[in-house]
Order: sequence, then structure tokens, then C-alpha cells
Amino acid sequence: MVTVAALLTITPGKEEEFEREFAKWGHATLTAAVGNHSATLSRCIEEPSPYLLVSEWDSVDAHKAAMDDPEYMKWVLFARGFYAEPVWVRHFDGLG
Repeated sequence: MVTVAALLTITPGKEEEFEREFAKWGHATLTAAVGNHSATLSRCIEEPSPYLLVSEWDSVDAHKAAMDDPEYMKWVLFARGFYAEPVWVRHFDGLG
């Protein structure tokens, strides 16, 4: 199992719209991807615009393969319209 952490900085003033869209169809799209087990979106307490998206995948390859899924990419491309800066994404391997 691989944990994917993505730091998303949303354009100021678009935070609530981003949250609505994620709840409306983003979460379901991510968790429907082959190899995905979960996705959790958290909002930063100290600042309004940063979010942390944490998802669990079978492997790094499974996460990368999701990019070939048209529905998954529809969400990814839509979400990009909310980002104030490039997304920071890293893959983590649990140590126990």
C-alpha cells in the first residue's frame, strides 16, 4: 500500500467552491479509480487556502495508471482551475 500526499493551494476566494465540487464528484471519482482505497481532503487550520489530499493506493504504478482513466483525468483537469500554484505530490511507503 502506498500513501499519496498532495498539497493543494487553492486560489483565495475559491475555497468553498472547491470543497463543494470535491464533495459533489471529486471524492467519488478518485475513490472509483482502479487501485485506490481511500481519499481524504483536509483544510489547513492556520491559513484558508492550503488543503492536504491524502489517498491510499495499491502502488505508485496504480496511482500513475489512473492518469489513463478519462473520468479520473476529467476531475484532475477540472481541479487544476482552482490551484493558485503547482501541486506538491509525493508517494510514501508505510514503515509499520
